[in-house]
Amino acid sequence: METNSLSVKEIRCKYQHNKFYDGYLVDHFCQIFSPYFTWLFVRLGWTPNYVTSLMIIFGILGATFFVIPSLSFKIVGVLFIYLWYIMDISDGEVARATKTFSKFGQEFDYTAHVINHPLFVLSFTLCIIQANILYGLLIVGLGLVDMIFRNLVAFNSIKMLKESSAENGTTQESNNSLLKFMKHIFLSIITFPNFVLVFPVLFLWDTIYCCDYAFVFLCIVLLGSILVTFLCMRQWLRTVLNIY
Repeated sequence: METNSLSVKEIRCKYQHNKFYDGYLVDHFCQIFSPYFTWLFVRLGWTPNYVTSLMIIFGILGATFFVIPSLSFKIVGVLFIYLWYIMDISDGEVARATKTFSKFGQEFDYTAHVINHPLFVLSFTLCIIQANILYGLLIVGLGLVDMIFRNLVAFNSIKMLKESSAENGTTQESNNSLLKFMKHIFLSIITFPNFVLVFPVLFLWDTIYCCDYAFVFLCIVLLGSILVTFLCMRQWLRTVLNIY
């Protein structure tokens, strides 16, 4: 089948990760819209790298517009932020639909996240400082702690992967479906894509109705990240304590 003859329905059925546990919560929402963009990009003959370039541009525009202290600009910023993540999904769909895969494409997609993620963090931090300087300082402090913990868990993951590879061991998932579901929901809430798409909407709500939902949500995400990191490192910490 020629890719130009693909329909939106075919893209949705064949080239999306449709299983609940395959992605984040925001994936299931943004996948509603991504096939329409994918269909257009395939028709135009775009490569996945073109879509990734568009993703970078939308991310920069979203972070820039959202930091401007004007409700209208912030709304535009939110739209660009959502387009940023839709493009992130769409570039993968275009790659699978056109069977266009490359090492450069993988590295370029990673580079896009390296560019956009810090911009979102900076934009959201400045917005919080504009709204309340004390909230801003607290978030910066929590963010630094979270960054340290994330680096520790990255080190721990690499160490466990090496040990698992050496021992040819396998990790068994829990058979408790409810526990698995709750774990997936919690981890999805604190992941970066979910945070980036949910926080600005809550911030807009707070701006209009004078609430603090965005600040509470951000604290939950940061504290949850620290908790998950600590839980992931329990075995490594036990090993270190036994050695010393």
